[in-house]
Amino acid sequence: MEGTTTAPSDGGAGRVVEMVNTAFDPVTASVDPGTTVKWVNNDGLRHDVTAAHFHDTAASWEFSKTLSGGESTTFTFDEQGVYEYYCTIHGKGTMCGAVLVGDVTLEKSLPCESGSDGGGNGGEGY
Repeated sequence: MEGTTTAPSDGGAGRVVEMVNTAFDPVTASVDPGTTVKWVNNDGLRHDVTAAHFHDTAASWEFSKTLSGGESTTFTFDEQGVYEYYCTIHGKGTMCGAVLVGDVTLEKSLPCESGSDGGGNGGEGY
């Protein structure tokens, strides 16, 4: 599994997550295994998409791409699981997200969601 950074005209993504108003939209995206997710930076600020592990049930994965305004990046999720990520520039409490691949659920709130304590279990590894 490998991610690429491309111009915003790149097609072929099965699901798009926008970076807008210093947030990922949607925060949680559900996809089938084998789906490519495309993150598009629609802010005038630099953002990144960096793999995280906020909860014990989250899958471990390696990914980190920094995007200037107008750029995008993709990642194909082949394995079922909960894949958590955040923007290291703006912090996990402000800008985070998760891709739910296959028949999985996210039982706890993400650190950037309203009312979350930002903790969860297994918060290291990001």
